[in-house]
Amino acid sequence: MRIVTEIVEDSEERASRRLALAMPARCRMLSGFTEDVVIRDVSQGGCRIASHVLRLRAGERVLLRPPGMESLAGVVRWCEDHEAGIEFERSLHVAVVEHLHRQYLTFCPPRCRIAGRGGWRPDPVRTVPVGRPIAD
Repeated sequence: MRIVTEIVEDSEERASRRLALAMPARCRMLSGFTEDVVIRDVSQGGCRIASHVLRLRAGERVLLRPPGMESLAGVVRWCEDHEAGIEFERSLHVAVVEHLHRQYLTFCPPRCRIAGRGGWRPDPVRTVPVGRPIAD
């Protein structure tokens, strides 16, 4: 099993690499509305969040509060379906990004691969006759 840890977009060059993860956080808008979100990937300069409730607009300021961390202030740069890209006001240190990636990658289902921009897909299921051992 191989997990792809770096997500790269073909049409866009990035200042820092983005690392896949599944980290819970609270997102607060300036209006005061707060909602639980999942941070799907992170880089030194920003992150991608997913939420089925939050309705964000490009240019809007938000505060993200991951567990055990100070709030991360940022600006929404893009929105698509139930996801948004957030640019941090202050960059994260590369060691912090790598630590978060290592710590929260394990929240992915145990047999999954990160597939392109945000989704995961399970590894193909192998069928084995009852009573026979599974060989890797």
